[in-house]
Amino acid sequence: MSKLIGLIAAAGWCAGAWAQPVPRTSYNRDVFVSDTGLDTVYLCRDLNGDGDANDPGEAKVFFDNSNAVFFSGAGAVFTIGVAADGRVFVGDGDTDSLYALRDLNDDGDANDEGEAALFFATASTLQPFQTPGGVAFGPDGVVYASTAGAGATLTADYVYRLRDLNADGDADDPFEYSVYIDLGALVAGSSCFDLAASGNKLFLVDTRGGAEDVIFVAEDTDSSGTIEAGELREFYSTARLLGPAIGLGIGVDGDDVYVVDSASSIPVQKVWRLHDVDGSGLIDQTSEVTEVWSEAMVPAGVTLGSAFDLAVGPPGVLGLVSSGTDLQDNVLVMTDLNADGDFMDVGETSALVVGNGAGLFADNARAVSFGVTPVAPCDPDLNQDGNIDQDDVAYLINVVGGGGNPGGIDPDFNRDGNVDQDDVAALIDVVAGGDCP
Repeated sequence: MSKLIGLIAAAGWCAGAWAQPVPRTSYNRDVFVSDTGLDTVYLCRDLNGDGDANDPGEAKVFFDNSNAVFFSGAGAVFTIGVAADGRVFVGDGDTDSLYALRDLNDDGDANDEGEAALFFATASTLQPFQTPGGVAFGPDGVVYASTAGAGATLTADYVYRLRDLNADGDADDPFEYSVYIDLGALVAGSSCFDLAASGNKLFLVDTRGGAEDVIFVAEDTDSSGTIEAGELREFYSTARLLGPAIGLGIGVDGDDVYVVDSASSIPVQKVWRLHDVDGSGLIDQTSEVTEVWSEAMVPAGVTLGSAFDLAVGPPGVLGLVSSGTDLQDNVLVMTDLNADGDFMDVGETSALVVGNGAGLFADNARAVSFGVTPVAPCDPDLNQDGNIDQDDVAYLINVVGGGGNPGGIDPDFNRDGNVDQDDVAALIDVVAGGDCP
């Protein structure tokens, strides 16, 4: 046991340290899209492999006001995010609520009894949560949700930190919700929209009213549960004139940040990849900005409106929604077929859903997110003796240290691609009653 304690000390172990936001390899080809014209969230699936979801049964109502419980259902859904366990989180501006949805009976929707939970809401917490702009997932089961500050009762933008501590399916109970970032106090003219997380870093789009648009990055370095002034810094600003004209959507893949232009700022919309090459924490040189897609790549016969939301999907896949007049309401999927790091080649952009006219999907596409295939639960009984205890920890320590592995277990217990003392720390937490990594 002394060897075990030494390993823990060397790792600087603390509960949940290995938990991460959704890994990109967990995303699948399901696409969730909100339609604020129809007050509906759709699930889009290309069932026949022809590259679109325009055929019968391929774009299905996933959540609306026909839900079997007391919720009013999807109204003005401005944001969608899918968690690592497959739950679909939707932020609704009509009810000032964040719903957590799960298709329990595998019928392709979350409208049946028990499939929708009111995760966080103004009505139940008295917290101002008007115009939800973004949702993202951090370590240790944390959900971040932003509110854009519109309305007379809310004069500042907030990012909330939410965590379901009592496992009742919501974060509405005391101590489960808090203001993580008071952007009104930190950013003049703040107007926060989309969020994306990478490890302990939270990226957020802030259009800042009439000022230059900025992507901020927040990191709670002192573990206080609140972002202070020194923990919120600029990642990129349009004032730097490096190309991107920041829109409302953002996506993150490790150290790569994807952003789409705003149509109000630039005539030809583009998607850009931002990468901090020199480790300065700031995008401030041309080598750190790469154009990976252009509006010129839209398939013939498809008209792009104003790009609203951007989503990362499986490796090499991005999604984009646009809105405008009837023919401009589209959902695009970009696939890097030749693995050259961009989506600028012929055939790499497809129209998953095209505008079908007023009153038909997509009538006013707004938010997009790819589905997630949950990772199978871990098996902490590594020595296969029927008990989950310190003997399993000792077994893993031996394997990590180069010893025998008679059971043929996979020693990468925390599934980060490395076999090291972090796997031991992850197993210790599970043995003590924590969640699987």
